[in-house]
Parts: sequence; C-alpha cells; structure tokens
Amino acid sequence: MKRNIIIIILIHLTMMSCTSIRKTYVNEVKVQLQNHSTHNEIFKAEDIQSLPECIQKYMKYIGCIDKPKIRNVHILFGDTRHIKDPNSKATDLRFCEQYNLSEVPYRNFYMRGKMKGLSFEGKENYIDGIGNMHIKLLKILSVVNIKNKEIDESALVTYLAECALIPTGFLNKNIVWQTIDINTVRATMTDNNNSVSGIFYFNEIGELIKFVSDDRYYITTENVFVKTQWVAEMGNYRLMNSGYKLSSFLKATWKLPEGDFLYFDGQIKDVIYNETTVNEQ
Repeated sequence: MKRNIIIIILIHLTMMSCTSIRKTYVNEVKVQLQNHSTHNEIFKAEDIQSLPECIQKYMKYIGCIDKPKIRNVHILFGDTRHIKDPNSKATDLRFCEQYNLSEVPYRNFYMRGKMKGLSFEGKENYIDGIGNMHIKLLKILSVVNIKNKEIDESALVTYLAECALIPTGFLNKNIVWQTIDINTVRATMTDNNNSVSGIFYFNEIGELIKFVSDDRYYITTENVFVKTQWVAEMGNYRLMNSGYKLSSFLKATWKLPEGDFLYFDGQIKDVIYNETTVNEQ
C-alpha cells in the first residue's frame, strides 16, 4: 500500500513537471485578457494634458490621438539574440512574444530556442506585484525558476520601460513624474509594495530612444543579485500594422564594472493592440 502511494505521488510530480511553460503562459494571458476587456473609447489629446510635455509629444508622434484607447499590447519579435552572461555565446531565439496591459502593471514574455543543442522555453512575467523567471529544458526539466523581491522590482522596471510600446501605461496613477529638461523625464512607479524609477530620454522629434534605471538586479554567475544600472534602447521607428509609428527594435544592456553587457537584442516584427484572444500554439 505504501509503495502504491509513493508511485502515485511520483506520477503526480512528473505530470506537474511536464506542464509546458507555453501552456502556463497561454493560460495566464487568457485570464488577464478576460479580466481587462477592451472598450470602444477614443483617446483624445485632453487625456494626456497632465503628463510631462516630452511624454505628450511622444504619444502624439507615435499616433495615439483619436484612436481607440489601448488596453493591451501583443508584441511579436523577429530575429532576437539573448546572452546568458558575458562569458556565454549568444542564443538565437526561435520565437518570442509578450503581452502587456495598460490599466495595471502586467507583462508576460515568452521565448523558445535551443541552448547547446537542447530545446528550451522560458517566460518572464510580472503579475499582481510578483515577478517570475522560469526556464525549462525539453519542456520537462526546470533549470531556472526564481521568485523573490529582487525579481519583483526588476520586472516592474522592465514594465515601466515597455510603456514605450503601450503608451497608455504612462497614465497609470501610480507613476510620479519629474521633468529634468525638455527631452528628459524621470518616472517613479509604485505597485504592490514595489517602487522603482528610471529616466526616459527622447530626441528632438519626439522619439523615445533610451530608458535608464538603477533599480534592476543583475544576477551574477554565482547567483548573487546585484543592483546594477540597466539601459533599454529603442530606435529606427516605423509604421506598424496597428497604425502606430513605433521602435523596430529593443536592446537591453547591463552597465557592469568590466564594461557594457548587451544581453538582449530583439527586432520587433509587429505590435498589435487590444487583442481579445491568445494564440495557443
């Protein structure tokens, strides 16, 4: 009898471990899209009058005004490279996508590719104030699954930077703005006991070109979390199928003592707004 119970427990644990990250990701996104449904409200210039001038200029430049208010964004990446640490080779990610919400700080990034000849899939998200980084090899073996305060704050920093692609997120009432000059503004965002800040840099025509934060944590090769300056870069703006003129790439760099470490270099294939369903494949 005891042996049968052990076998049942082992089978249950095996089944749990076999749940693919893709399936978990799809279910998480489904819930959020259902809980934050889209509406037919139109975005007007007066909706952004309380924002700093450079943010207003950016939102007008990319084409927010007189379009439906953005509730969610689906970002599809093209050619994308990721590097685990400065001593590792770049991994070409075969598929990357993510969903963000504007009403609440929510992001969910999914990727899959090959690492040393083995297929892997992973996700990084921020849901209800909690961040998570989860990676599996062969859809079975969890090699990374981190949840802690450092990941929570780091994920919120990333969400704040990605408001560049879901600009109605700039209207979140939990953001405090401090204008530095005509093309530079600091944002401090608070959510679920997490508080982070960063600086947005714009060029003369209104394009957002860089976001810099000192509130994100770099994970060393010894698995130590160290608060390190993090830079997100954008540029080469083009008209997406959604009708918005947006950055066509996203690069992320750590400013390490030994030099800059560009660990994410992704081409943005398309940006889709106000989706009601998620691709389950």
